[in-house]
Amino acid sequence: TAAMLDLNFEAIGRPSCRGSEELVCQIARKREAVIMADFDGPGLAGAAALAERLAWGVARSVRVIAPGQGKDARAWVQSGATKNLILYQIRQAPYVVPNTAGPR
Repeated sequence: TAAMLDLNFEAIGRPSCRGSEELVCQIARKREAVIMADFDGPGLAGAAALAERLAWGVARSVRVIAPGQGKDARAWVQSGATKNLILYQIRQAPYVVPNTAGPR
């Protein structure tokens, strides 16, 4: 979260890959949301679950990205990622479409 704030993104963090989902939903309501997933199994699974929930009428739009290098946003920025590079990756990411079975 701090790495994204340092690059002047509006960012919020979660205490774990599945934590504070309700609070994130409240903050993301009617916004364009981008989830920065940690690049590991639990991080990707947590991001997918949150994206699905946000896509069901909470956020205006939802995209999920993972760091292009390293496990998380901090490692990516430390390896040289810039705001423009991250914005490019966001623009390339597909919008999350909710599962037709409905929210879980």
